[in-house]
Amino acid sequence: MNLLVIDDDPVARMLITRFLSIKGFDGSIYTAENGQEAFELISSTSEKFLIILDYHMPVMDGSTLLNKLSEHNYSHPVFLLSSSSIDELEVEFQKHDFVEGYFDKPIDLNKTKIILDFAKVLEF
Repeated sequence: MNLLVIDDDPVARMLITRFLSIKGFDGSIYTAENGQEAFELISSTSEKFLIILDYHMPVMDGSTLLNKLSEHNYSHPVFLLSSSSIDELEVEFQKHDFVEGYFDKPIDLNKTKIILDFAKVLEF
């Protein structure tokens, strides 16, 4: 399984990857600082990714990335993270079929476990 963690905050990226390790994740973890960097990675490989996506970022934000993924018929699971209103994330959740859930920041071990349990059920 491949996970792609997209967040402009290096501490957030480190925490998420650390929590994944603590919860026993043994697959490959890729990171990106913004949506543009992530889109370039996703577009350049045939690998499947379960994505953990920060919603508010410079260069390309989460909403723009989700729209680009939709335009390219992306269908793999995405979980959104944000420190702002959950209402914004609810709109994206309803708008894009591949958005499987959303969480407020900061991420913690319990939220990480939910994401990993979802991935295991899908055998992603």
